[in-house]
Amino acid sequence: MTDITPAQLQQMIDKGDNFYVYFYSPTCEQCIKTEPYLKEAVKNLAVQNIVKVDVQKYDYLRKQYQIQGTPTIYVYNNHKLVKGITGGFGNVKDYLNFFQETGGTQ
Repeated sequence: MTDITPAQLQQMIDKGDNFYVYFYSPTCEQCIKTEPYLKEAVKNLAVQNIVKVDVQKYDYLRKQYQIQGTPTIYVYNNHKLVKGITGGFGNVKDYLNFFQETGGTQ
C-alpha cells in the first residue's frame, strides 16, 4: 500500500479508477491492531489497486469524505464511492472476503 496525498486521491477519483483507499492514523490503536491483517489479505490476493491516506496528517479529509473513524476503507469505481467499512476487521479472513466481494482480486 502506497501513501498518497489528497491531490493524488482526487486525481484517482476524477479519472474514474477502480480502487481502494485505506484511511488511517498512525496513532489509531485500531489501525495498528488491524493493519497487519489488512496487509496479509492484500498480499494473499495480490490486490494492486489499494492506496492509503493519513487522516491525522490531512485532518480536513475526515469532513470532506465523511470519514466517521479510523480505520476506514472506501471502494471507488467510475468516479463514485461504492462501498465503505469503518473499524477494520479482526482477522485476515474477513478482509479476504471483503476484497473478494468488492472485486479486489486479480
